[in-house]
Amino acid sequence: MRVIVVLLLLCSNGIFAASYEQSFESRKSWFEQRQLLESALKEGDKPKYVNSLIGADSPYLLSHALQPVNWLQWQSRFENDFASENKLIFISIGYETCHWCHVMAQESFNSEAVAAVLNQHFVNIKVDREQWPLVDNRYKLALEWLKGEAGWPINVILTPEGHILWADSYLPQAKLLKVLNALTHRWQTKPATIRHTAANISAQLNSLAEPAVINNINVNKVVDEVYLQAGYSLQNEAKQGGPRFIREYWLLGLLQKYFEHNDKSALALVTHHVDSLLMSPTYDGINGGFHRYAVDGAWLKPHFEKMLYTQAFMIKVLAQLYIATAEIKYRIAMEQTIDWVETALIQKGGRSSAMSAVSDGFEGGYYYFGTDVKADLDLAGFSLVGNQSSGLVALTDLNKDWTNNEAHRRLIIKRKQNVAPLVDEKIIVSWNAMYITALLEAYSATDNKQFLDFSIKTADELWQTAIVGQKLHRIVFQGRASIDATLEDFAWMAQVFTQLSFYEDWPARVQSTHGSDASKLVSHRERAKWLLDQLVIKYQFSLVQTLDRDGEVPSVYSSVYQAMALGYQSFSEKKYADIAKELINKHADSPKSIADNFSFWASVKGYQSNTVLSHRYFARGHGKVTTSNNESGVLIEVDLEPGWHVNANPSSNEKLIATNVEVLELPELFSVDYPKPILRHLGFSQTELALYIGTTNIIIKLADVANSIPISINKPINLKVTLQACSDSLCLLPEEFILISK
Repeated sequence: MRVIVVLLLLCSNGIFAASYEQSFESRKSWFEQRQLLESALKEGDKPKYVNSLIGADSPYLLSHALQPVNWLQWQSRFENDFASENKLIFISIGYETCHWCHVMAQESFNSEAVAAVLNQHFVNIKVDREQWPLVDNRYKLALEWLKGEAGWPINVILTPEGHILWADSYLPQAKLLKVLNALTHRWQTKPATIRHTAANISAQLNSLAEPAVINNINVNKVVDEVYLQAGYSLQNEAKQGGPRFIREYWLLGLLQKYFEHNDKSALALVTHHVDSLLMSPTYDGINGGFHRYAVDGAWLKPHFEKMLYTQAFMIKVLAQLYIATAEIKYRIAMEQTIDWVETALIQKGGRSSAMSAVSDGFEGGYYYFGTDVKADLDLAGFSLVGNQSSGLVALTDLNKDWTNNEAHRRLIIKRKQNVAPLVDEKIIVSWNAMYITALLEAYSATDNKQFLDFSIKTADELWQTAIVGQKLHRIVFQGRASIDATLEDFAWMAQVFTQLSFYEDWPARVQSTHGSDASKLVSHRERAKWLLDQLVIKYQFSLVQTLDRDGEVPSVYSSVYQAMALGYQSFSEKKYADIAKELINKHADSPKSIADNFSFWASVKGYQSNTVLSHRYFARGHGKVTTSNNESGVLIEVDLEPGWHVNANPSSNEKLIATNVEVLELPELFSVDYPKPILRHLGFSQTELALYIGTTNIIIKLADVANSIPISINKPINLKVTLQACSDSLCLLPEEFILISK
């Protein structure tokens, strides 16, 4: 181990400079395109320094590859031994669209004076937090504890044993040098004192990382508390100033509450929140897409980076709002956001992780308009927000299609004259999976098959590029997969392929994926099973237990629960149910704060509820039921795996439970048309049975009495579905659930 690290350090000092130079030449056009050569120190027309990051699969790490610091990129072996030859460890964590990360890079890490201290006295490790989320999480929690808050960049100094000695965020060069020199001197003169201090810090951090374990949880009580906190926070955040985050999965949880209980106050809270967001510069009504958060409480001053996961969760929110209200504004914003992703973040093999906040040297420069376009802004339904000479723009009217007029097209052309922000081309598997599940929600809300086609194509590309050598990887960059997938990646990808299996024909029954060649799996159901089984193999509660806090995306704890709960619903395998139950039973019975674990409790409530949107598996995964709109009315499609059936309506005799669909509200205004049954002899019956086998379509339409009454149906239709599935050898218990049709 020590030999390897010493060799890496020698490489950085120039012994293998020729190979670094070759790597630079192969990527020179990339550096030129991103104008990174302009800020690099040079000798003649070439960079003066090229370090080991030149081989990285991350735009963020590559942006540090021409610095004088002898950077190493994080490797999994560092979890066990830094092999630092008794040097302190300096770890710097950031990401490509982080403005202050790049400010510190230019001020400090591009400085030969800073590099001289770091190279002589430290082993220097650069981390892209999006590549290594668990590493980032560990040191972010440490920074929160030591400083009271955390933000990026995160800079940490460790002892050679890996104990945290110091942590901070952005520091100007003079302050950083002061810290580095002081700790270097103390390490050289009083190493025992340094080790003692760091060991105490690590011990206290370890004690904080041990969550309470309480069994016999009352899920409904906890969820009620969580929803109450979420509602209160959403109502009061605007008054508290910034930063203000969008809270996408809080909104999804409250929408779930509306659908399940017809809670109109929950729907009103979400619509008010989303409408105010759409009518602010935090939503980009010109090109589409949401900025990650606002620095103020009124959404007027966005932090301009656009993350793929933000778009994914807001697409879901907008899709569900469209189902709930049938208001076209939510569909327009949803489709515009999808169009932005499919235009700005398109990559071979997936979608880019983010678009930077910075353009033309300053934050948000791409998004400003001058008063010279005021007439077009007025015509398109926008207004200037800001000073008189230029400003950001916001929508003024959500009741018209702001994307479908000539003035809007002229504004797009005008904006293209600005310098566009750079895109982090890195493809992150879990974030792409989040986006694919959002496309499926968009399809469910609109029946627009283009969204289903997008999701299938993107999922297949991701599978082909991210799986190499029987392994799923987390990152794809420039066509190359790297870094082993995390639990989060497996969990989200498993959800993708399980959901996609709704829309494919039944493959051969998948019993086991042990020993399967993942790269040769074709059907969505086979791929889902392989991913779920891999997740079971890699699952350790002790690890997941430390990852129970929501951040920009739902916690790993939540994503693993969702994958296991959906897996059990789809495949009926006890091992999936066991993990899902363990995650519930061993979770603390109340959240530390609403920001910590809302997504987990909302997911638990969602999977324990009998109310579902649009589609679900039933019969232990042997049947699928979906709802959609067609020319005749609302279509309920029951699709059964070969060898399975349900009783027709009416059933053959009163002892058999008929398939039944009931409209719960104003049922007298609707009629339900059942298809003709298939008559068949089964071994246990001497008479023919009336059955539905294969795919069966049930149509709901306005009854004759309703046609004579002026009626407008602009809300979801709640349908109580009753089914009892049987094979040729056994019958399952009857199932009853509420299916919500748009």
